[in-house]
Order: sequence, then C-alpha cells, then structure tokens
Amino acid sequence: MLTCVTYSSDQHSMAKIKENDPAAHLKTVNIQAPNGDWFVFTPDKGRGESKKMSPLLAVGDKHQHHRACDAVIAVLKEKVLWLIFIELKSSTLRNYAGQFQSTRQFTRYLLGLLEEFHEYTFQVEERFILLHTAKTKKILLNKTPSLLISRHKPPSDDPRNPQKEPVTDGVTLYLKQLLL
Repeated sequence: MLTCVTYSSDQHSMAKIKENDPAAHLKTVNIQAPNGDWFVFTPDKGRGESKKMSPLLAVGDKHQHHRACDAVIAVLKEKVLWLIFIELKSSTLRNYAGQFQSTRQFTRYLLGLLEEFHEYTFQVEERFILLHTAKTKKILLNKTPSLLISRHKPPSDDPRNPQKEPVTDGVTLYLKQLLL
C-alpha cells in the first residue's frame, strides 16, 4: 500500500497531476482515463514530513536518490504493467533525471517486494515523459490538435532522456496517448 495513491480506476475517470511550486507556470495536467486497471501515485507528495511513503525518499539530503517525479501512472494492460513516469517543468528543462531515476528505483523496490514475498511478477514497460511549457507564449494555430502528445517523438524508456512534450497549463491528455 502506498500512502500517496491519489487516483484509481475504481473511483475515477480522470487524474490531475499538480506541480506544488508556486512559481511554476505549468501547475496542472489532467489525464483522462477509461475504466480499467490503473492508478496514479505522487511520490513527491509521499516524501512529506507528516506522511512518508518511505524514509528512503526523505527530504533534506542532497543525494539524487532523495528526489521524486510528480506522478507515476501504473496501468495493467494485456498482462503488461506499464509505468508512466511524469514530471512537470515550466520552460526550464533541467534537474529531472535524478527525479525520474529515484522514482524508478522506488517502483523497482515495490515490484521486488511483490516478487520476494508474494511470488508475483509482472512484465514491465516504462515510459518517461517530461511535460513542459513552451519557451514562447505565442500561439501558432487557433486550433486544438487532435493529438496533444507528438507522435513524431519516440517514447522513451530512459530517465536521462525522457520524451519531452510542450503543453499548456490545465491541458487534458488521454491515457491511451501515453501508452503508445
């Protein structure tokens, strides 16, 4: 059990990923999701003083393993566990690799516990997506694109080189887009 599960398919059809930094330009991204086997947890929120997801992710030390990304969406689809790691950034695209790496290691720890104590394993696919605001606020088209995630950029399974997608604050993305 994770104290920082914020949305699950048994109770929600949409998940809201929030950035807590008051200076951020990209504060919220909505994920529209169908019924199915999925949940979202927010590891950054789980690092707080009152509710710790794990002391391994304690705040305060300057080590890379004490960092976390904004959200992880876990989706069980056709016997494959998809882990979609999401980080929100406002135009400045830096300091995300450690956040992704630390969170990936924490999910691997959780999966290791399942295997060790419950003899349950998953085939796992990972995706790392960095959602960010554009460097310019100039709107090029007055149309809403049919796909908000670019298919010209390949999905990434590398936390040091995530798929980078410009979005606007409050945008709604579809979970199926993140699984392509």
